[in-house]
Amino acid sequence: HACICHLPPRGAPPITHIFCNRLVFCRLLAGTFLEHVQQSTLFALVARARRFFTPGAAAEIWALLRPDLVYGDPMGTPTHLALGWLVLFFPTKQIPASQPGQAQAWAGEWLAVWDRLVNCTYWDSHWMYLLARAVKDDWKGVVDWAPYVPQLYSHMLACFKVPVGTATAGCPSTISAPHRATQLFATKLDQVDDQPKSAAKLAVHLLKQPQQQQQQGLKAAAEVTAAAGLEGA
Repeated sequence: HACICHLPPRGAPPITHIFCNRLVFCRLLAGTFLEHVQQSTLFALVARARRFFTPGAAAEIWALLRPDLVYGDPMGTPTHLALGWLVLFFPTKQIPASQPGQAQAWAGEWLAVWDRLVNCTYWDSHWMYLLARAVKDDWKGVVDWAPYVPQLYSHMLACFKVPVGTATAGCPSTISAPHRATQLFATKLDQVDDQPKSAAKLAVHLLKQPQQQQQQGLKAAAEVTAAAGLEGA
């Protein structure tokens, strides 16, 4: 019954329904340990299958999940579930083959949606992971990431919880994601890296972008690396 609550939005591609039906089967017939093993295996399978999605799948997936993410309650369960489905199924390897300006619009909207909610580990971890993947797979440089570097850098620096002046390193209050979302899309279970790891990958992948973006990328990478060193000290 609990897994049925996690079914994807109406109109979702058949693969998402097959995926959810399998999760329901695992929950009903398997023990807790086996259920988590099978669920993790399914997530890993989808992550490896994304590159074989048909052309246009990226636009279709974003169009399906965009209403909940852009217009939904940022603290609501549907919005957090939509983020989990987006990170799981969105084929970032299709970015280089996207229509002119299409991927640029996606990046702008993703960062705008990211800023709709602050101090939520689930929210920040998934967006950081998705953006790191997007920058990595944008090997043609079809997205001009330069305008977004300051915003990305702010998120990268925040995830290391580096103290500024006399302020403490951690935020005094955080927002918890809805239980239904964390139950299905728990960090690590759905292959999402922790924030510092994703932030480091994001900073490094920004370096491969075209020359006009490299200067800002180099600055971000250096400062994120310094922040990581402070965190580990």
